Amino acid sequence: MKTASMVAALWLLCSACEGARPVRARSARTRAATNVHMGDWFASGAGRCRIDRADRLLTESAALPFPGARVKPDVAVLDLTFVCESTLGSPARSREVLPLDTFVLLRSSTGQAYAPRARTDSTRDDDTRADDARDHLLFELPEGTSDLVLAPRRYDAATGEPSVPREKAVSSLELRAPSLSVDVLLRPQFHDASFDALLDRLARGLASGGELTPLAADDHGAAALRALSTLYAEVRSHFAPARFELTGAAAQTEGMLAVFALNRSQRGSAREVARFELRLRRLDKVGWRVAAFENREAAQRGLDCRELEANLDARLARAHTARDAEVCNVLGLLIPGTCARADAALIERALSVRSRCQLPRWTRDEKLPTLPADFQLTLQRGRPDSGLDRHPRYVVTLFATGQVIFHGRHWVSTKERSDGRTARGLLASLYAQVLELAWFSRRADGPGEACAPSEQGDVITVRANGRERSVQDRAGCRGPFTEVELGELRRRIELIAGVEGWIAPRPSYADEHVEHWTLADVADGEAQ
Repeated sequence: MKTASMVAALWLLCSACEGARPVRARSARTRAATNVHMGDWFASGAGRCRIDRADRLLTESAALPFPGARVKPDVAVLDLTFVCESTLGSPARSREVLPLDTFVLLRSSTGQAYAPRARTDSTRDDDTRADDARDHLLFELPEGTSDLVLAPRRYDAATGEPSVPREKAVSSLELRAPSLSVDVLLRPQFHDASFDALLDRLARGLASGGELTPLAADDHGAAALRALSTLYAEVRSHFAPARFELTGAAAQTEGMLAVFALNRSQRGSAREVARFELRLRRLDKVGWRVAAFENREAAQRGLDCRELEANLDARLARAHTARDAEVCNVLGLLIPGTCARADAALIERALSVRSRCQLPRWTRDEKLPTLPADFQLTLQRGRPDSGLDRHPRYVVTLFATGQVIFHGRHWVSTKERSDGRTARGLLASLYAQVLELAWFSRRADGPGEACAPSEQGDVITVRANGRERSVQDRAGCRGPFTEVELGELRRRIELIAGVEGWIAPRPSYADEHVEHWTLADVADGEAQ
């Protein structure tokens, strides 16, 4: 078995270790440690690195619980994302920047040290991912371990009280080599007591409708807080959100940009109903204060969407005079009648409202390429590599005219041909993604695309400007593209094609003679 010292002697992430078992840190140190925070760069001989983020996850253990066991249990892990740059400023792997004899330890606030877990096949050096210049350090945590990483700043939207217990302290990452000695505290530098005090007072003041002027940096900040309070009250009245939380914060030249969200529960997950971006400034003696409301117009636009969607729903209700046998799928919204015979004005209205209110911001990019007249994109969803065959399989094709054609195969609402409509602007954003991937010019260094046809994995085919290329999204067949890149492209295709309108969670033909039910159904029945 490899020792803990062999574990930590990095290529940085090619180590093998004893998982969550505590290890003894080296007593001899070559130099005084440089102390930095998460997100801060620290210099190394061949460039610089930083810990970009820290996430607490649940994943399969790297080791069996006892000899002869056949199943590895799930364990809590701390996933640290490592980002490095060369001296020229280009992305680099940690092993290319840090000394080869560097070792790392995670040290808790109580002094307990943990070595990173052994690398697995999913984190090999040749693993193809979109973040090729990012490495991940995984530390298995003993059961009941707490206060290793910063807790979310999340509040009850109605009371403004914290809904997540605060950490008392956080851990640090130690990197040691004869020429390197760095301690990374796993919290951003700006996240201090003053910052938390501002968040607490802001959450309570917004929830109660109280006076927020003391939290302003100046008169402009006071006006921003009044506008925020008014908008917050409107969102609460219309959407009844459950929580108010800090979703991001980034240091800027003059202060910080803090991003907050109001979320409500929808189908077991959180849906963001409003987003607020506040520019903060640090003042002497009083700490962080609000200087500006950066996305006031965008936040108001989000609130306006509720009225737009309500009006659209009313028009749809009037159009459904009877149970329509055929429908037109418009970005996931089903319009009565075929696309050729449906109310053209209603289709245009649905495209406008859905594009504005339901799709992410990247679809509204104003700098989009011209869409070729022969643009055509086809996504063929295949079988999963493992597990139950409960994933939708279909073929969907999008045309430059905005026409969408769907053929269902498995775990969908219909196996017949179905038609839909999308917006040309959305297709242009999809084409921009294709250009960013260098779809037609990018080639692999070695073999990788010459795979035999198979039901497993997806196939994406793009035609534009007289050129056509198909790529299979399965191991060994992706060529120069990564699994993450193709997965993101697939998600964008499904979103712009409105595939959700053709997929049913419980199709009638699947699992014949098996009754489908959910706990929610049972709970509703008992409640009645």
